Amino acid sequence: MRASAATAPLALRVQRARTRRSKDRVRAQTARRASILRHKQPLPAKTLAPTLIRNLEVSSARVIQATRALWASAHPVRQGLTRPLRALLFAPIATPEHTRQLPADECMQCAANADSTTGSTGCECDAGYTGSGDTCTACTPGKFKANVGSAPCVDCVAGDYSAKSAAIICHDCPSDSHAEAGSIECVCNAGYTGEHESCSACQAGTYKASSGSAACANCPAGKYSAAAAAVDCDECSTDSISAAGSAECECDAGFSGSADACVACTAGTYKAAAGS
Repeated sequence: MRASAATAPLALRVQRARTRRSKDRVRAQTARRASILRHKQPLPAKTLAPTLIRNLEVSSARVIQATRALWASAHPVRQGLTRPLRALLFAPIATPEHTRQLPADECMQCAANADSTTGSTGCECDAGYTGSGDTCTACTPGKFKANVGSAPCVDCVAGDYSAKSAAIICHDCPSDSHAEAGSIECVCNAGYTGEHESCSACQAGTYKASSGSAACANCPAGKYSAAAAAVDCDECSTDSISAAGSAECECDAGFSGSADACVACTAGTYKAAAGS
């Protein structure tokens, strides 16, 4: 009886060990079968086409339209589109009002000179730049764009100018200067000379008939300009004369008075030189 009692616990321990090993083998086989079944399933859409799905997730209309064209033409890429990806591809193109926000690690960087707000599905060109959002080009001098978006750059209005690229506003011309629409600088008015930032009036005796940076010219002999900023010179009156660059005329020899009214010397008098 003592021997039978001593051997019974040993046999029980052996049986329990065999049972545990059997269960472990079943678990291992089950896990292997599950792993095989998982790998037989189609790979996720993002694994098949990570670049395409990323572009689709940001609702790029051009990517969607181009891929639809590939589908219609039976391009080989069609074979790689799983059902989830096809559903996403042929869904209506999202608009900002009903798009989902992507996780931060799936968002794409805006191109140079473009920006977006939180939750955006695309980028827009900055003020001063125009384009699609993928490629933004600076407004050329003489043009401007005040707002963000794809609108074209527009000409500065007459009287304004923009000297640099990517202008968001146009500047008023300084006093005594002007500019045509779409100008990159202002020019001095007729009667004024200098650069567009500093125009000064022509002095008396000189004139300037056209706008620009040209110098003022002297009035020719026989003409005069009495005031500053003259655009032309006046003819001397009868019986008067002037030298080039004169601000007034003088009565001829033999005549006396003001340049506007020269009177002949009376009998018995004379005047040898020009003057008043």
